[in-house]
Amino acid sequence: MGNIVRWERWLVAVGGVYMMFVPLFTSDSSDDASIWVAGTLGVAIAALALGALYFDAGAGAEGVEALLGAALFVAPWVFDYSELSGAAGNAWAVGAAVVVAAAVGYTVERGKHAPPSGILQH
Repeated sequence: MGNIVRWERWLVAVGGVYMMFVPLFTSDSSDDASIWVAGTLGVAIAALALGALYFDAGAGAEGVEALLGAALFVAPWVFDYSELSGAAGNAWAVGAAVVVAAAVGYTVERGKHAPPSGILQH
């Protein structure tokens, strides 16, 4: 079982779960593209983060999380629903939070495998 106390992975997981339910709580729930994007990327982000928590995935998981967060961030422009303030605002906020949390997680994960400071490598 992995390290379940990594706050940045929990933040990513909560963001993914939140995005799955955003269409239920916004007035923009009639737009098919925003519902599809929120649901699909929300499930993917949550599943990856929870799987990475349980299996203690390496730095590669954070890279994929960051890519999914970036995809979520640009989705309102790509799928043409940027004028829908509820759906687009949630995608931008959660996408940015996922990218930042993944970047923090990546630096933490890389720090685990760095050589001790002061040791010369040849």
